[in-house]
Amino acid sequence: MSDLIGFLDRHGCFGIKHSGETLGDHLMNTYRILRSLGAPETICLAGGLHSIYGTNAFQRQTIDDRDKVKQEFGPTTERLAYIFGRISRPKSLEEIAGTGGILHDRLTGEPFKVSAADVWALRLIEAANLLEQDGNLSAYPEISGTMEQCLSEVG
Repeated sequence: MSDLIGFLDRHGCFGIKHSGETLGDHLMNTYRILRSLGAPETICLAGGLHSIYGTNAFQRQTIDDRDKVKQEFGPTTERLAYIFGRISRPKSLEEIAGTGGILHDRLTGEPFKVSAADVWALRLIEAANLLEQDGNLSAYPEISGTMEQCLSEVG
């Protein structure tokens, strides 16, 4: 976790307003929620980085060097954070089959081929993101179902 805090600090995330706090606070809280759900560390870290490339709701990008993120956190974490930031969510995460398929980059239209594991991870990150912001998780049954599944596996 200290690597995540240091990374977010070096990229100015604790100085950017977001959700009544700072972007850094939001990202760390999302990370902590994922940890409390018992998610794998790769997914927790992706949740802790989920808006660094910007999102459809938060369009400020704090880093554009994907290689730097891969070096620090690994390719799987970076890929999940990148896809999360580039898709129109939560809608696309509700609509895609749990078995995987294609998600599209909201800016370029580029297709992202995602596996069932990717869909599960992205939905879990979205659940934590929504919880952190007091979002209406019940409006998204596929996303909330993923969180419930994760909780049942931990308990």
